[in-house]
Amino acid sequence: MKKLLLSTAASLFYLGFATAQTATQLIEINNVKALITNTGPLFFDGNQAVFNIPKTGNKSTVFSASPWIGGMHNGELYMMAETYRQSGKDMQEGPVTDVYSPSHMAYWDRIWKVSKSNIQTFRDLVAQSQVPDTTIYKDIYTWPARGNVFGGDTTREYAPFVDVDSDGLYDALAGDYPKIKGDQCLYTIMNDDTVHTESTGKTMRLEIHRTVYAYNQIGPLNNTLFVDYKVINKSSINYDSLLFSSFVDFDLGKYDDDFVGTDTARNMIYAYNGDPNDDAPSGYGTNPPAQGCVLLNHKLLSSMYYNNHSGSISGNPVAAKDYYNFMQGKWKDGSDKYAADSGFGATAPVTPFSFGGDPCTGSGWWEGGAGSTPGDRRILGTIDLVKLAPEQSLDVTLAFVYARAATGGQIASLCALKGAVDTVITWYKNGGTTMSVFENAKQTLSFSMYPNPAKNIVSIEGLKAKTASVGVYDITGKQLKSLSIQHSGNINISDLSAGIYFVKVTSADGTATKRLVIE
Repeated sequence: MKKLLLSTAASLFYLGFATAQTATQLIEINNVKALITNTGPLFFDGNQAVFNIPKTGNKSTVFSASPWIGGMHNGELYMMAETYRQSGKDMQEGPVTDVYSPSHMAYWDRIWKVSKSNIQTFRDLVAQSQVPDTTIYKDIYTWPARGNVFGGDTTREYAPFVDVDSDGLYDALAGDYPKIKGDQCLYTIMNDDTVHTESTGKTMRLEIHRTVYAYNQIGPLNNTLFVDYKVINKSSINYDSLLFSSFVDFDLGKYDDDFVGTDTARNMIYAYNGDPNDDAPSGYGTNPPAQGCVLLNHKLLSSMYYNNHSGSISGNPVAAKDYYNFMQGKWKDGSDKYAADSGFGATAPVTPFSFGGDPCTGSGWWEGGAGSTPGDRRILGTIDLVKLAPEQSLDVTLAFVYARAATGGQIASLCALKGAVDTVITWYKNGGTTMSVFENAKQTLSFSMYPNPAKNIVSIEGLKAKTASVGVYDITGKQLKSLSIQHSGNINISDLSAGIYFVKVTSADGTATKRLVIE
């Protein structure tokens, strides 16, 4: 494990149904296995760091990641930031409330983990008037939606859900179910309404709803993890000049031989190995991978790297102003960064971005071209300034994308990462992350579809209505085929590539969608 400045121990928490466990969960539905904590940093719980790709191995590309949020009000700085919880913490579990009782804290000290397949099986059992097992489907029963949370709160929105009976309250046995993204989804709520012992900043009274999810798909999505943050201002303060940063401590196998950079065209911060061979037992060997963190729904305002040491303006932040200066793309003391050498070349242009050149073309300012020594880097990407009034919210979606070239060394992997990120961005812009909602939408029609998986022909049967329209969609939601059938019919899929698709049938009796696998 990498050397940190301080050490700490993982905490234990109380998980619902009176089962005491550690407040972490693994997400591993695709080729990424990541450790998710219930508050604060992702991937690192104080004891171990897990962001393994491939998931069956023990090599990791990220050590820790966390949101930093800072804003001004009447000239005063309010700041929330965490890195490893080595020297303190700024966040705690649960929504903002006036009284943080022990029972309230115990209830929210958990993570809800659900999958698309479990939701579908649960719904099928309920539709058959069966009572699903309360242990197997614990997180569906206890999904923290309106009316189903500690104290039965019916006044606030918490976790999203499909309200089948339209009564505004979550009731799984009445047919309601979690409204998720991804094939697997982890959900938790946290807030900063506590003393900030890491950043030393003023409490902001922010409530953060975090959703981590992944898709079991072919291609770049198989190596991608998504994170949604919904930040709600529960204070009475109008924050101006509010900044949101995604802090990432990339560790590509061997932790102390990495370079970092910024791709402003893709709104991405990234890391790649400092040489073609990531040696040491923890390393990936030759042709090591590249790892990126992409801001999917915001533009980068700045990016800032710093090193794992103390006592200099390029080292670890200590005070609230240090964090906020880094978020603005400046050094810890507020001085400008220059696009040359390690960022201190005063004769070069001032830049808000760390290493914003392109190693693939060798143009601009990039670490390898600047003659930097590889090391243990941290980097953060910051979105455009926003204003956040009381009860307003800010939504941020991140994608952690991985790629590895078979030949060509570390630069080839970085170039492959750019291509993978382009695919993920296009998929996201075409509504890809809403496909779980599409598939889990209320089914008002019944039909049979076989064979599934299929290669050439798929048959639709069991429709009561005389005529029905059938559409075939890819995972981005793009319609590829459209036809009409009479009670039953066949779909020729021989011209479609292998992968995941959706078949939507609509008739006078309603609408239903099913997943189709083409081999």
